[in-house]
Amino acid sequence: MCDDNIYRLATDSFHVDIDVLPELLQEQALEMKNDSAAKYDFEKMDKTLFWVKYLKVYPKIAKESLKLFLPFSSTYLCERAFSAVVVIKTKYRNKLDITSDLRCALSSIQPRIENIVKNLQAHPSH
Repeated sequence: MCDDNIYRLATDSFHVDIDVLPELLQEQALEMKNDSAAKYDFEKMDKTLFWVKYLKVYPKIAKESLKLFLPFSSTYLCERAFSAVVVIKTKYRNKLDITSDLRCALSSIQPRIENIVKNLQAHPSH
């Protein structure tokens, strides 16, 4: 259930379009959007701490958001991440910042083919 709209809800809850969210999250998202205390906390607090704090107030939204911020809920997932790092950081590909590569390796979201094709650039002939 993790998609772009859930990501926007978790990272920018007060500017997300309510209509594009799944129906089971729309009611709580609308309530939260009108909660001034939550908006203040969202701007001042770390996102993970915010969602933990508001887990009892907005349980559906908070659970979906925490799935994004707390990806290693078991040792299996942690070991999988370490294995991905070992594969990425070889002597042939020793980059200092592997954040994007690691995110792609661990993500369960499949990219849409139209997004990939849109980002391709034609190579001019010489």
